[in-house]
Amino acid sequence: MQAMTTFEKKIMRDIHGLPPAFQEKIANLVYLVKKEFVPVSVAKDSATEEFLAVCGKWKDTRTVEEQLDDLYDSRRSTERTEHLF
Repeated sequence: MQAMTTFEKKIMRDIHGLPPAFQEKIANLVYLVKKEFVPVSVAKDSATEEFLAVCGKWKDTRTVEEQLDDLYDSRRSTERTEHLF
């Protein structure tokens, strides 16, 4: 294993003791910066996985039908644009 650089050691000291949720956010931020400044070609098959690794997956225990019903139920009709047509 390669020895840590001075900057790697500084980053480790800076995040040491932070709550895991903050450490995760910092790790995601480092990942984004790394991906921005050190571009690596990504295979099409892994593009979705790369995206989800940064943004996270949709978490919902409801079925697709229940989610759709919720979307449709939340829509409201309006008369604000009635005069336009």
